[in-house]
Amino acid sequence: MDCSFFFKLLCFFLLLVGMSAAVVADDRRTYIIHVDKSAMPSPFPDHHSWYMSTLSSLSSPNGVLPTHLYTYNHVLDGFSAVLSQSQLDQLEKMPGHVATYPETFGKLQTTHAPKFLGLEPNVGLWPATNFGDDMIIGVLDTGIWPESESFRDDEMPPVPERWRCICESGVEFNSSNSAGSPVQDASYFNYAKGTAIGMAPKARLAMYKLGFKETAFEQNPIAVAAFTAMEKGITVVCAAGNRGPHDFTILNGAPWITTIGAGTIDRDYAAEVTLGDYGDLTVSEKSVYPLDLLVSRVPIYFGHGNRSKEICDDYSLDPKDVAGKYVFCDFSESFGFNTFETDRVGAAGAIFSTDSAMFLYPSDFNNPYVAVIQEVGNSIKDYLIKAKNTTVSIKFQLTVLGTKPAPIVANFFRENQIVNRHGY
Repeated sequence: MDCSFFFKLLCFFLLLVGMSAAVVADDRRTYIIHVDKSAMPSPFPDHHSWYMSTLSSLSSPNGVLPTHLYTYNHVLDGFSAVLSQSQLDQLEKMPGHVATYPETFGKLQTTHAPKFLGLEPNVGLWPATNFGDDMIIGVLDTGIWPESESFRDDEMPPVPERWRCICESGVEFNSSNSAGSPVQDASYFNYAKGTAIGMAPKARLAMYKLGFKETAFEQNPIAVAAFTAMEKGITVVCAAGNRGPHDFTILNGAPWITTIGAGTIDRDYAAEVTLGDYGDLTVSEKSVYPLDLLVSRVPIYFGHGNRSKEICDDYSLDPKDVAGKYVFCDFSESFGFNTFETDRVGAAGAIFSTDSAMFLYPSDFNNPYVAVIQEVGNSIKDYLIKAKNTTVSIKFQLTVLGTKPAPIVANFFRENQIVNRHGY
């Protein structure tokens, strides 16, 4: 395989997770063997010959020989092979053995973003870098759909000459795909409508499907390979993961890796709520309800006078009172977004006064819900107490730009997550 170092780095990741052992014996597993190449005996012409000789010298009590998979010369020195436990034990005692990495499978790890980052098409960083032209971006993730409009290669320049690789590992990729070509009228269920574009739309994308679990640096193939990449001037950027905000939950925390935590931009999704037949009170607050639902002058219920009903406590509402209506649930420290109760009684939808709106996920809006901050909730409550028997109209699928503050660190990535188990 005639490949650049960069491709071999990617191919190393690919093979680590893509190779699967033919299960002949119960204890046979796939391993990457890290070797000190200076220990190679002088009679051997190259390291590959040394590795093959070493494997053939291992005893096989059950008659099943080791299976050589790949020889590494760039990311690290060594090879991958399918070995029984007894064969591995023999190998680890031989001169030159540095480390063993068992095959692992682990838990995996963004239309307005360019503008938020200050990228302009005619001035600044974008045109100065020619939008990433002649750049190859390697992405290791869960996979890709090459047919997506984001990966059109129309009007793309020729593939860089340095990209001259053939990979026969059985995983398809398209080296001519661009890193986020412009896609008109993109949206998330009609939220955030606009042109979706990558940060380097003229760059090439090399995509590989995989997943690793977090281990100690010296046992982590990503950390080991990233160190070699760093030595050769290649920047490795990894996600910090979404498992926080508890201590020691950061992923890819090696000091030589640029580790990126999640954050927000100055954009939010909302619904416009109008109370009263004549628009007496109108507010715009958080909602990611995915359907273009027409809500026009629907009766709205508020259980004023009964605190349990006001906050939509469990089993407090009577279906006879609220079925087919919208429900307003007042602020409560204990029941900030209690959709269980509104669902239970067959409400058409609900408006919740809550301090947790920024922490809600799209999946929380599986029904026509709106989350309002406590100050707005108090205004709605005061209106409902005075107006009685009023109606509500709601327009969903609104996108709000310029929200403040931004960016905000995601709730699952906080400062107590930054320190990893190694103390960095």
